[in-house]
Amino acid sequence: MKNGAIVMKIARVMTQVFVLIFLLQGVHSRTSRNKSNIAKPGQNLASPPVTLKKIGLNQVVVDNGIIQVTFSNPSGLITGIKYNGFNNVLNDEIEDRGFDFMAISDNRQKVMPSDADRNINNGIAAPLAYKEAVRLMNPQNHTLKGQMAAEVQSWPYDFVKSVDYPLHHQRGTVEGQLFVTDSYKSKSKLYGEFAFVGLALPGQAGSWQTENKGYQFWTRADKMGRFAIANVRPGSYSLYAWVVGFIGDYKYERDIIITPGKEINVGPIVYEPPRNGPTLWEIGVPDRTAAEFNIPDPDPTLLTKLYLSNANPSQDRFRQYGLWNRYGVLYPRKDLVFTAGVSDYKKDWFYAHVNRYSGNEKYQATTWKIVFNLKTMIKTGNYTLRMALAAATNADLFVRVNEANSNPIFTSGLIGRDNAIARHGIHGLYRLYSIDVQRKLLRVGDNTFFLTQNRNTSLFTGVMFSELAKEMRNGAPVMKMGRVMTQVFVLIFLLQGVHSRTLRYVLVTFVDNGIIQVTFSNPAGLVTGIKYKGFDNVLNEKIKNRVYWDIVWYEPGQVSQTDLYIIRRGVIGVYMYGVLERLEGWPAVTMDQTRIVYKLNATKFDYMAVADRRQNLMPLEADRNLTDGSAATLEYKEAVDDKYLYSMEGKDNRLHGWIASEQRVGFWIITASNEFRTCGPVKQELTSHVGPTLLSMFTSTHYAGKELNTTYASDVPWKKMFGPVFVYLNSAPSHDLMWTDAKRQLAAEVKSWPYDFVKSVDYPLRQQRGTVKGQLFVMDSFKSKSKLNGEFAFVGLALPGEVGSWQTENKGYQFWTKADKMGMFTIANVRPGTYNLFAWAAGHIGDYKYEREIIITPGKAINVGSLEYEPPRSGPTLWEIGVPDRTALEFNIPDPDPALVTKLYANHPNAPEDRFRQYGLWDRYKVLYPREDVTFTVGVSDYKKDWFFAHLNRRAGEKKLQATTWKIVFNLKQVSQTGNYTLRMALAAANTADILVRVNEPSSKPMFRTGLVGRDNAIARHGIHGLYRLFNIDVQRKLLKVGDNTIFLTQNRVTSIFTGVMYDYLRLEGPSGAI
Repeated sequence: MKNGAIVMKIARVMTQVFVLIFLLQGVHSRTSRNKSNIAKPGQNLASPPVTLKKIGLNQVVVDNGIIQVTFSNPSGLITGIKYNGFNNVLNDEIEDRGFDFMAISDNRQKVMPSDADRNINNGIAAPLAYKEAVRLMNPQNHTLKGQMAAEVQSWPYDFVKSVDYPLHHQRGTVEGQLFVTDSYKSKSKLYGEFAFVGLALPGQAGSWQTENKGYQFWTRADKMGRFAIANVRPGSYSLYAWVVGFIGDYKYERDIIITPGKEINVGPIVYEPPRNGPTLWEIGVPDRTAAEFNIPDPDPTLLTKLYLSNANPSQDRFRQYGLWNRYGVLYPRKDLVFTAGVSDYKKDWFYAHVNRYSGNEKYQATTWKIVFNLKTMIKTGNYTLRMALAAATNADLFVRVNEANSNPIFTSGLIGRDNAIARHGIHGLYRLYSIDVQRKLLRVGDNTFFLTQNRNTSLFTGVMFSELAKEMRNGAPVMKMGRVMTQVFVLIFLLQGVHSRTLRYVLVTFVDNGIIQVTFSNPAGLVTGIKYKGFDNVLNEKIKNRVYWDIVWYEPGQVSQTDLYIIRRGVIGVYMYGVLERLEGWPAVTMDQTRIVYKLNATKFDYMAVADRRQNLMPLEADRNLTDGSAATLEYKEAVDDKYLYSMEGKDNRLHGWIASEQRVGFWIITASNEFRTCGPVKQELTSHVGPTLLSMFTSTHYAGKELNTTYASDVPWKKMFGPVFVYLNSAPSHDLMWTDAKRQLAAEVKSWPYDFVKSVDYPLRQQRGTVKGQLFVMDSFKSKSKLNGEFAFVGLALPGEVGSWQTENKGYQFWTKADKMGMFTIANVRPGTYNLFAWAAGHIGDYKYEREIIITPGKAINVGSLEYEPPRSGPTLWEIGVPDRTALEFNIPDPDPALVTKLYANHPNAPEDRFRQYGLWDRYKVLYPREDVTFTVGVSDYKKDWFFAHLNRRAGEKKLQATTWKIVFNLKQVSQTGNYTLRMALAAANTADILVRVNEPSSKPMFRTGLVGRDNAIARHGIHGLYRLFNIDVQRKLLKVGDNTIFLTQNRVTSIFTGVMYDYLRLEGPSGAI
C-alpha cells in the first residue's frame, strides 16, 4: 500500500490495459485480514470507512458505507453497484426491479418503455423505417440538477492523480472580446454577443467541427462579446468562434500556446463575415439549425408524447418520428414555393429538403422555388447567393436561375452523411456555400431560384437549410428605416439617504442603499441591473432592454417623457414613475399603449404569482413559440400558455411577480393606487407572463379595442403622471412566505398613499387632495316599493362625459371605490380637478351619472348626500336570463378540450371565477351543439347549464364558419292590448359582431340589429367580459301571441371564430301595468 491508496493493476488479453485505482483519502481502509479501525488525522468519524473485500477468487468489493461496487477479478469489470436497498442497479436477471424513468434535461424526462414494450415479434411494437425505432402499439404511460452543478464547480478534480490529467494550477486561461464587423448591418463594430468561442487543434476555419483526436475547450461569450476559457490543458491550439446571427466561421490568426498557469488575453478580436453587398432578401436565421422553419405536426399514430407534455421547449418540436414523411402530406403534388416579401419562413419553408415518397420504395427528386422581385438591376458586378446548410445526408443540390431546365449555376456534389433527418436532429455539420450569380441571368421584375435535391436514393436523402440570403455587389442602395420621434428622456434620481457613484469611462451609475444596488445606463437612464441578496443581477443580462417604458404611438405625433426613480434608505426596492406631456400645437398623435416592462433573469426566475390561487411553476420562454402574443400554435397539449391567461381587472391588479426558487428571491410589482390607470375598475390588463416578464400597465386597448379614444389632438394640451409603482424584492424560505410578505408590503404601500416622499409639481400630496362621500340608493318599483340600498356598487370619479363614458376614457385620472352594504361610499385622496360622479351596481342594469360636476380643490371634502339611481324599466319582468353583473361568468362555461387544459385553473375547484381561463373554449360550442344551436325554454331551462357563455360562430370545416341563431322560447298567457313590450339585452363583450333580433318568424325582417359592434376580443383572450353595452329593444305587441313565442338571436357575421358576443343579461318586460 502506497500513501494510503491501494493500486490494483489488471491486464486483459488484448493490447489495452486497465488500471483500477481506489483513492481511500482521509478514511480508514481495511481488508478481510485487517480488522483495525484506527482514525487517521483529520478523519470525520461520522463518515463510514471505505472497505476493500475479496470475495472468492472472482470478485472484489469496495464499500464506502454509501455505495458498494463489485469488480470482476482479474478482468476489472464493474459487475454490480449496490445502493439504497437496491441489490444491483446494473442489469441483473436476479433483480426483479428495474429502472423506468429517464432524464436527460429539465424538459426531457419521462417514464420509458421497457424492452418488452419494444418486442416486434409478439405485436406489442411495429418496425419502422430504420431499425433503432419502433412504434409502440400499447404504450404505458421532475428536476435533477444539484449534483451536476457541484461537479462542474469542482472541475478539474483535485483527487485524480495521473500524469495524463493536469490539475487546476497546471492549466491555463484564454480571455478576450469578440466583435463583428458587417458594414451592411451597422457602421460601427457589433459585439459578438453570446458567440461560441473555443480552442481546438490547429486547423482551417471551422475545422473544429470535424476534429476528433485532440481536446477542445468551449465557452459562450456574454452580451458584450467577452469570453474566458478556463482550465485549458497545456498544448498548442487555434482559437475558433461563430456567432448566431452571422454566417461563416472565425479563426484567430495566431496559434495559442498554453503552458501551466499561463493566462493569455488576446484582447479585442474582430470577425468579418462573408459579405459582398447589401441583403436583398433572406430566409431563416443564421444559427446553424433549421429550428426556425416549419416543423410539421407529427403523424398522430407516431407521437412521442414526451415532447407533447408539460412545458417542453419549442426547440424539441423536431424530436418526433417520421417528420420527413409529412412533406408529402403538406406538398402532395407541387413542391415548396417561397415568395420573398410575402411568405413566412416559419410557416412556408419546410424544415428539410427531402425527396417525396412515390410508393413501392420509390422516391421523387424535389425542386423548391424562391420567387423574388428586383425593381432595378446593377450595371456592374454580380450578385451572390449565400446558402448555409444545417445538415446534409447523401445529397446533391442543383441551383438554377429563372429557367427550371437550364444548366445549373451551382452543384454541391455529393455531400453529407450526418443522417440528422432520420435521427431527429435539427442540424448536423454546418456548411456554407457562396454562389456567384451573374447579373445577366436576372431581370427587372420577378425572378426565381430553383433548388433541386437531385439524389433520390432514400427518403432520408436531403438537406436542412440554416439560412439563404441574396446580396448585391457594393454600390447598391441600402434602405434605412426609422421613426420620426421627438420624444425626450430625462433621468432624475431622488437619492434619499443613499449613496450613488458614477464610474468614469464606463457610463453607468450605481445607486446603493446598503440593501439593493441599482445600476443605470448613462445617459439613457435605463435600469440595467438590480443586485440583491447575493444575486448579482435579477434582470436579464442577455438582452439590452431590461426595464423600459414601452409607449406604442404612431407618427407624426410628438410626446415629451420624463422618467423618475426613487430609492430610499432601508427600502428593498425602487419607486418608478413617468410624466408624459404634449404642448398645444404639437402634431396630433395616437397612443394605444403605455407601460413599463421588466425582463428578469430567464434562467433563475421560474415561479409566477398573480393572486392567491393563481400561482405556478412556469414554462421557460424556450417552451413557447410566440410571434404575435396570442399563442396561436398549440402543438404541445399540456403546455398551453398565453399571456392573456394571467390578465386581471384593475381593481385587483395591485400585486404580481416572479420568484427565483433556487435563490429564494422574489421580484414584485406593487401598485398602491389605480388613479393613473384608465377605463374604470374592471378594465382588464396584462400582469406577468413567460419571459419571465412583468408589466406595469397604464393604458392599452386590451379587452376594449379602438373604442377607446387614444388620439390626442394638436389643439388640446395634455399632461399626465403615471405612477409611482413600486418594484419590491424579498427573500424567504418558501414561495408562500414570499407571497405573504409581498401582500404585507402591498398593504403598507396602500396605507401610505399618496406618498409623502414624492416631490413633484405633478404629484399632489395628501393635504393637496380632496374627498367625496355619499350614499347611493336604487329605485326599481318592480323590484321593491321602497328604495334599495346600492349595496357594493362601484362609485367613481372620471373626466366629465356621458353616462358610462368612464369605461372608454383614458386621458385623465380616475378614482373608484366600492360602496358598503348600505350603499355608503367615500372616495379619498382625489387630485384637484373637475369630474363627473359615475356608478353602477350589480343586480341592476345600466349606468348612473350624478347630475352636477364635482370640483375638487386642495383639502376639500364634499358630501353629495343621498343619490338615487333609477335603472331602465318599462314594466314588470316577464322573464330574465342571467344576472346583471357585466360578465358572462354565471353562464355555461364548458370543460376545456382535455388536450388543451391549463392545469393552473383546473387545480382549484373552489375558484369557479377562474373557470373561463382556458384556451379554446370557443371551439367547445360545436362539441355541445354539433348541429342545432342553443334553445332556451323559459321556466324549464337553467341558464347556468343551458346558456353557452359566448354567442359565436360554429366551425363547418377547416376554414368555414356558420352563423348561429339562438332561440328563447317563452309562453304568454295573454298579450296586452295597450303599450308594447321591451327586451333588455345587456352585452358583457362584443367582437366585430352583428346581432339580429327576430320574433316568432326566423326568416322575417329583423325588428332590431346592433350593427357592427365591439372590438374587445375578450373571447379569444380568455376574458369573461369586455366593454359593457345595454340595448333597449321595443317589441311591438302585434308580433307576440298567446301561447308559445320565440325570440331568435342571430350572430350574423362569420369573419372569424372569435366574432361574437357574450351576453350579460336578457330580460323581457311587459307594458307598464301588465301582469
